[in-house]
Amino acid sequence: MTTQDDSKSSPLPNATASGLMTMTYERMPWIDCFNQPSIKQLKSSLGDEPSTLFDLVNSKLAKIEGVTPDLKWFGDGWHWTVSYFTGHGEDPLAILIPNPEDVQLAMPLDPEFLKLLPQDQIKKTVRDGLELATTPFDSNWAVWSLDSAGTVKEILDVIKLKLKFLIETAR
Repeated sequence: MTTQDDSKSSPLPNATASGLMTMTYERMPWIDCFNQPSIKQLKSSLGDEPSTLFDLVNSKLAKIEGVTPDLKWFGDGWHWTVSYFTGHGEDPLAILIPNPEDVQLAMPLDPEFLKLLPQDQIKKTVRDGLELATTPFDSNWAVWSLDSAGTVKEILDVIKLKLKFLIETAR
């Protein structure tokens, strides 16, 4: 049954002039390699707790003297990240990965730096992430899932040690 109001309704926004329907697809900013997002857009897909942890890491790393945040595309694995650079080498100090299903923090590691870390004083959660940057894994990246403010603090302590190592080795 058609009412007079129905007959005056405008076509759907996805209808073409010929009446064919088109589908539009909007990518999440995190995975859209063609458009660089803002930090606000990266956070838009995160839930409340992941968003809080994202903000905590971002604010702590951005406040470290000599560290500059920048948005970088890291390919199909990590997509858009907030990368923190120091000017000591080409690699970032760390990257924040705003995966809506698993917000992560990653850090490229030098084997010499790994040898200096006091393994017996580092909590298991942090050691587990560091293991990914060692043999038998074919990577020099440590990776951690961010699940609590306590975990964030422990990882940030290792990142600060890495920055100290980078500064000292640059002399």
